[in-house]
Amino acid sequence: PKAARPSKAVDLELAWVTADGGLLLERRDERERMGGLWQLPTRERSTSGLFPRRFQAAIRLGRPMATLRHAITDHRIQARLLRGTPPKRLAPTWAWIGADRLEQLALSGMTKKALAILGPGAALG
Repeated sequence: PKAARPSKAVDLELAWVTADGGLLLERRDERERMGGLWQLPTRERSTSGLFPRRFQAAIRLGRPMATLRHAITDHRIQARLLRGTPPKRLAPTWAWIGADRLEQLALSGMTKKALAILGPGAALG
């Protein structure tokens, strides 16, 4: 049998952003892992503390709401769910999704966990 790959720790921040009865979600690029799935705006915390500019400029993160743990293949993920401010402009992959549409979308596992903790009614603001 093949030797198991060593697990990789991944530290994420997820933005919980609501406005006008909708929750801000982003659609993952089809060419990426888990392509096409919808997720909360997500950024990986790097050792340098730098984040993607599109996220940094658009959403300001505030108070922590929850901590989530998740595992995918050899990745051990810890994510902080943080309240975020609505962006002035949406990135092309972002959309406001009403609570009534959440069950119709293919959501990432982390997003499903966040919704389970906060409840779909939290998407209304």
